[in-house]
Amino acid sequence: MTDRVRQAIPDGPDLIVDLVGGDALRAVADLVPDRTRIISAADPDTAAELGGLSLTRTDEAMVKITEVIQYGLVNPHSDTQFGLDQADQAIAAVETGHAAGKIIVVPQD
Repeated sequence: MTDRVRQAIPDGPDLIVDLVGGDALRAVADLVPDRTRIISAADPDTAAELGGLSLTRTDEAMVKITEVIQYGLVNPHSDTQFGLDQADQAIAAVETGHAAGKIIVVPQD
């Protein structure tokens, strides 16, 4: 995965927002040019070890992340959106490892 990110973003991503932690976070830490731009909501110890910050999962924190995205400070590239009735296809897209961004499942009205 890191090779694909480097190919897509040669200068590295603006920010890493981690929701997994551990080895997964360590594997991508070198992608960001400035490790102070690593933020983990899953693993504060690993984030600190890598020079990043931790973020407690709260409604307020999610609002702040949303605002950062809305103001265009980062681009959380999404690959594909699926309806909730297509969740099996969304899971298959993630499992193949070929997604170029986030896979989004949108509940229907």
